[in-house]
Amino acid sequence: MWCLSLELKTPFLMVSGGPESFKHYVISLLGVAKNSVSMSTSMYPGFYNDPDVKQAFESCVLRVKSFRLLLDGRVNLSKLRDGVPWLFELKKRSPHLEIKKAGSPIVHWIIVDDQHLRLEVRHGLEEYAKRNVIIFSAPPSTVEVVKRVFEGWWGKARVVK
Repeated sequence: MWCLSLELKTPFLMVSGGPESFKHYVISLLGVAKNSVSMSTSMYPGFYNDPDVKQAFESCVLRVKSFRLLLDGRVNLSKLRDGVPWLFELKKRSPHLEIKKAGSPIVHWIIVDDQHLRLEVRHGLEEYAKRNVIIFSAPPSTVEVVKRVFEGWWGKARVVK
């Protein structure tokens, strides 16, 4: 595991435990989004099919101007279509929801309005995250590093129809 030491004057949280421990923060991040969201994820059905998470996700996609969803390279698209069918229905209704699949395993992040972050500690594909770092109003230099990595993944990913 790597550690990044920053002098932060911004509140950040390390959230450990199961989905219930960080569900609130994911919903909060999606709720504050005004313009853009870039998310890398496996769209784990056990988490994203939760009614509150699903509602926050759908509302966010319909509200923001850009929502880029980058699926982990380990995701089986057939299983995802069966496990989270509402995602692909939402794609049909929202022209600014872009979905791509990475060509390799990636870590799972949420970048909201180039300001707020959720950074997961790597975990297995068929399990929920066990630890997350949540940063509201992240330092611009931190956001730039995370965005640069995400952009690299996004540029190499293939479009999911």
